[in-house]
Amino acid sequence: MFDSVGRLGAVTILSTLLASGQTAYLLQTLGGSDLVGDGGPATSALIAHAEGLAIDPFGGLYIADADGHRIRHLSSGGIISTVAGTGRPGFSGDAGPAIAAQLNTPYGIAADKLGNLYIADLGNARIRRVTRDGVITTIAGGGTLASALADGQLATAANLKAPRNITVDSYSNAYFTDFADHRVWQITPAGTLLRVAGTGSAAFSGDSGYALSGTLNSPAGIVVDSTGTLWIADSGNGRIRKVWRGIITTVGDTGKPGAASSIPLGVPTGVALDSDGSLLIADSGNAQVLRVTTLLQVTSVGQPARDVAVDAAGTVYSCSGSYVYMRIRSGTLSVLAGSGNFSFWGDGGQATLARFNRPAATARDSAGSIYVADTGNHRVRRIAPDGVVFTVAGTGVAGPAGDGGPALSAQLSSPQGLSIDPAGNLWIADTGNHRIRRVDATGRIQTMAGTGLPGFSGDAGLAIRAQLNSPTGLAADSAGNIYVADSANHAVRLISPDGLITTAAGNANRGYSGDGGPPLAATLDSPQALAIHRDGTLFIADTGNRRIRRISTGTALGPGLITTYPANDNAVWHQPRGLAIDDSGRLFISDALDQHVYSIDASGRISTIAGDGLQGFIGDSSDALAGRLDSPGGLTLDPAGNLFLADTGNNRVRKLTPNSEVIAPPPIEAGAALVNAASLQPGPIAPGEIVSIFGAGLTAAGQSLQVLCDNLPATLLFTSAAQLNLQIPYEIGAGPSIGIQVLSGGVLRAQIVAGVAAAAPAFFTTANGVGQAIAVNEDGSLNSESHPAGRGSIVTFYATGEGRRSTSQLPALSVEFNIGDYPADLLYAGAAPGFPGLMQINARVPSGFAASGILPVTLKVGSLASQPGVFIVVK
Repeated sequence: MFDSVGRLGAVTILSTLLASGQTAYLLQTLGGSDLVGDGGPATSALIAHAEGLAIDPFGGLYIADADGHRIRHLSSGGIISTVAGTGRPGFSGDAGPAIAAQLNTPYGIAADKLGNLYIADLGNARIRRVTRDGVITTIAGGGTLASALADGQLATAANLKAPRNITVDSYSNAYFTDFADHRVWQITPAGTLLRVAGTGSAAFSGDSGYALSGTLNSPAGIVVDSTGTLWIADSGNGRIRKVWRGIITTVGDTGKPGAASSIPLGVPTGVALDSDGSLLIADSGNAQVLRVTTLLQVTSVGQPARDVAVDAAGTVYSCSGSYVYMRIRSGTLSVLAGSGNFSFWGDGGQATLARFNRPAATARDSAGSIYVADTGNHRVRRIAPDGVVFTVAGTGVAGPAGDGGPALSAQLSSPQGLSIDPAGNLWIADTGNHRIRRVDATGRIQTMAGTGLPGFSGDAGLAIRAQLNSPTGLAADSAGNIYVADSANHAVRLISPDGLITTAAGNANRGYSGDGGPPLAATLDSPQALAIHRDGTLFIADTGNRRIRRISTGTALGPGLITTYPANDNAVWHQPRGLAIDDSGRLFISDALDQHVYSIDASGRISTIAGDGLQGFIGDSSDALAGRLDSPGGLTLDPAGNLFLADTGNNRVRKLTPNSEVIAPPPIEAGAALVNAASLQPGPIAPGEIVSIFGAGLTAAGQSLQVLCDNLPATLLFTSAAQLNLQIPYEIGAGPSIGIQVLSGGVLRAQIVAGVAAAAPAFFTTANGVGQAIAVNEDGSLNSESHPAGRGSIVTFYATGEGRRSTSQLPALSVEFNIGDYPADLLYAGAAPGFPGLMQINARVPSGFAASGILPVTLKVGSLASQPGVFIVVK
């Protein structure tokens, strides 16, 4: 996203930096994306960890993607979309669009009879509600009152602990379980919080007595029936409890004092009620759904479950991990949503669309490929010069296996360091396995150092018999020596070309000492990154000491010495995690805690080259100093001076390009214009809107073309050198603005800053955005003076800019439609089948006092209206 000063401000910043002699950088994403499959088939979508399910009155299925920090919606046509949450954990967005709000590990969800959605926002300790028009608010939690004082008070005044699951009755009372407070609460329609069950103590007691005096243990799933009876998954007690008229019992209890339930349960976490009165239980402890009839007959439905839901037809839905399952009554089990590992996706495609999981390190080979330690995915991946990504080592399952075989069949465990030696071999710090492994030119992997057991041993012997302890950073010198940041041993080890290991720095004791003396007598603290200058000088990110250490090369006058760098260290590093050095001796440092990348020139001058100091993700294709990073890690430098950064917390690989490519403005930027494709008017854009970009030389025949909206690829509908028609991605942020880039043949051809609005409705017309609307009469003719519409007839209109959709078909915001200043009977307003971004409106012409002739038409979405001057003809 562009910074608030816009392009002019960025140019001013660059000019200032260049005048002062500091190199400016352009920040781009080379690999990684937040795309999760919205707008496509649910079976191709990425779900992080589904924890809750709900069915609304219209047959839509909602999914609480807890680790994805989103609520997803699945349409009857199998298309998935996000209806709440940005995908980044946090709390924000109340009173605004739910799609732009932040959630934090949402668990339970429920829909009321009107289609309002209730969310147990567990990580934010709140209950939130999303209305039918897509607006989110907090209705419980966020206050300061402890639970002992909250009963009978305003629900938003309470300080909840861990709201886990929620249900809503036909009178709009919401009931939720507080997992950590061991209670069940009610939120009345007036917003009052009332305790229903549990005392706050984790225990089992109270059956056949008042629920307010009974105890629960980590209550999870909850459902209410038409009589007001509550069914509670008392997960810590391994029981289903029932509260009816204030009395609590165990479902299936034999009734004998102290007897256990007759229903065999592991850990019940979800409950639902079928239309035949059967109780469905998500028994996550036994990875099954149980059906309990009214006669207490128990059968296993046979599908994995953390939560369970059932529709009016008896179809049972369950969720577990990255999948949502479906079984029609007496039918077979099938996957309804989810394609597998949420954090790993995209091999064989463009790296900018792939998913990485906390990448920690980068390396570059002589052909220009960038290697990435995809730490959380237990893989090493390669981004080829053409931008395609694929795995080169690791199966994705953490483990030590595979030595001597293909690297693709081997196991790695949280690799955090990479290096390429002069022979082109890839070296991997297999951190979780306490090993250093090498992938040769044939793709075979071998352990080169470490026994697999953490410890410190082996100096002067074979490296494969030595012990390492959580090795991280690696660096290869021109002679083929491999230096290892043996992090938990607080040392730097050296593996020679003949396979022997020695210690190069540190005495294996944690501390800070030794400057001015021999490296082996010094103490380090958790070193995590290394860089070697061409003259042999070694730089160490002494991370725990918040310093950079330098080991000079030995001479005939004596061995190399260790010092803190720069010599008069006025730098306040917080968590140095990545190092790289160029031939001139300029050192680059990433600081994971203060979200910056720095450089130190040969004179010792420190400069900030990337990051605004705040944790987050903005700034692609703009000045790197206005960009935002999240726990930046490993760095790699290429001969042109480009830096490749593992932006760990953003699950991305970023590229920093020096000033020679930054200063030159995009060739046609000043002349490029973006307008609504229907009205042909400039203005803020809406998610999903069809827009047009006009310019000169936007693309050329035979060149690849890509339009990115804050790094999200737009759907191209028409392309020429002078005009592009495209659909803005639904996933764009809530603004206030986004950056749009046109890349043809990989070259930036246009760059635009556009404001963002919730909606930007506009009709398509026959006269460049005004005049006669493109409208189809009930008889199939195109509306015109020679083919007017009859009063009371149905006319179909086409528009764009309705904004996000609460389902795959309908806008999230309210829709109003007027013909001739009179409200028209709106029969349908939603997606036009088969055309991205196009809105279809079927409306009945008013037949009362509406006049005939030329009548104006107005579309209003939320509070925003379509362009004036559009009409149809009525007879």
